Amino acid sequence: MTISFIYTAAITLAIICFSRGVKDLFFGLFTLLAALEVNRITSSAALIASQEIGCSDIVLAVLFIYSIMLLIQKARIKKSLLAIGMIVFTLASISLVVNLLFPYEGLIVTSNGSWDGLLFGTSSPQHVEIGIRTLLVLTRLTIFIVVIWCAASVLTRNDYLKASSYVLAFSKAHIAFGAFELLTKSVFGSSVAVDISSTLFPSFSSAVTDIVVRGEITSLQGFTREPSHFAMALSISLVMLVLLNCAGRGRRFDIFWGFVAFLLLALSGAFTAIVGIAIAAIIAFRYRRILLAGIDKRIRIVIYILVFALMFLALSVLTGGVRIGNIYYVDKMANVVENIDAIIGRRYSNVSGSYDALPRILSMVECIRVFFERPLFGIGPGVVNPFSGISAILSQYGVLFTVAWFLLLVAYGRSLCGQSGGRLFGLFMFLNGLLLYGGGYEYTFTWVLLGGLFMTGEPSLSREKLEVAIVPDISRCRLQRTRNTRSS
Repeated sequence: MTISFIYTAAITLAIICFSRGVKDLFFGLFTLLAALEVNRITSSAALIASQEIGCSDIVLAVLFIYSIMLLIQKARIKKSLLAIGMIVFTLASISLVVNLLFPYEGLIVTSNGSWDGLLFGTSSPQHVEIGIRTLLVLTRLTIFIVVIWCAASVLTRNDYLKASSYVLAFSKAHIAFGAFELLTKSVFGSSVAVDISSTLFPSFSSAVTDIVVRGEITSLQGFTREPSHFAMALSISLVMLVLLNCAGRGRRFDIFWGFVAFLLLALSGAFTAIVGIAIAAIIAFRYRRILLAGIDKRIRIVIYILVFALMFLALSVLTGGVRIGNIYYVDKMANVVENIDAIIGRRYSNVSGSYDALPRILSMVECIRVFFERPLFGIGPGVVNPFSGISAILSQYGVLFTVAWFLLLVAYGRSLCGQSGGRLFGLFMFLNGLLLYGGGYEYTFTWVLLGGLFMTGEPSLSREKLEVAIVPDISRCRLQRTRNTRSS
């Protein structure tokens, strides 16, 4: 039993005791779970069949129970969500049955293996085994679907915005801790931040336990277990900052927090940061008209434009292969380009240089290879080390499940944010699965929260702005009426 398990259980119990009703309780657990998963806090609670059970899983289990209670009391699930959710569950079950009857005889890096180890030569592909991990993955997927049904049925737009504000408040604390970690590591050469993080959020397997310098950069991990997870948390926080400001729920110093998050991403030491910044930039570009609409936001918008201009400049340098001194990201990109032929050709013994960023590409190549061998139903849920998002889902579940799963998310986003918002949410999910997220992508609770934020309408107007907007319309109506009278 870890310390994070104790205080997570205590917070969960407090929500249960002080909630005024089942919906209020659902909202509290919903917000707590989202805060943990958005910030990629996966502190360990138990280890079952080589499957690590995190503290967020405990909150999810309680949330599932109350979701069932809410659905029984208010069984108003939207027919489209109900139908697609049932199809997703059915296809996952069929994948399990098919692979029990006709097991995959090839070799792959299983859930107990390591893609890094395959490159290093310390581990090798194995035959897949369907066991307890498969059942745990299917259970998590089932809970994910049920929570989607319940959230879409009982939560309002204001509930999503309110929950997101609470989650973002915790994310800002996470960003502040990341800044503290950068200061202590870079200036004082101390690993005290890592000691604090490992004490508050201990895990059975942590990739970083001390000061790690990559190129000219001291890597950062925040409250997570490795720099890539911290980069994911910062990227999602940036997206939430944009979406909440578009919905009129921005805070006074949001631009400051956005700038600090961008700075930490650039200095995180994880190549994932470049992908995260690019995805956040795409979302910000889509909402540029709303961001530029408010006169009182001019300073904020200028800083946003400068930040994203610098980001695009950095991306152009990376894609152009220009080497500027000893820049870590440029060196890593150059190394990926040099080894991409060997990875795609599966000549792993020819891989040279740094191994950073190569394991994810390796996992994508191998998972796509397996997918072409078993395209319809994959090789079984939860049997592959899920390091590559969409390609891992394709290899485990097959194309039918993958298409149905995306349709479920688009339908969920459409039910909350309209046609355009649902499509944008689907694009966001595709980019995350293709380039950013790895393990647990198909049941990450972060998507349940973000699905309610892609509103494409204008933010709410204040009374003063509303009067200013109405006066010209009244004047035009009077002028048109005068013209009609004269013509008659």
